[in-house]
Amino acid sequence: EYVSVTVLGEETTAGLQELIKQMGSPDQEIFFRKYFLFDTIQEIATHLGMDSVQIKNRLYRGRKRLKKELEERGISNEAIG
Repeated sequence: EYVSVTVLGEETTAGLQELIKQMGSPDQEIFFRKYFLFDTIQEIATHLGMDSVQIKNRLYRGRKRLKKELEERGISNEAIG
């Protein structure tokens, strides 16, 4: 049972990385900075010359798209948190 959870986690992570790579600019960089570099909203906004509200909106819409794509691939909400 533990092994299957570990494998599912790796598959989910790989799927997320693949989907993020398919995002257009600047969404790909926003997601990378937020979830891989752990930058704050304000740090991302400053780096990209955008307003923090724009960053929050892009993260919200992007998470919705990612969730939908993962569900279409058969990865449930429980697996993605």
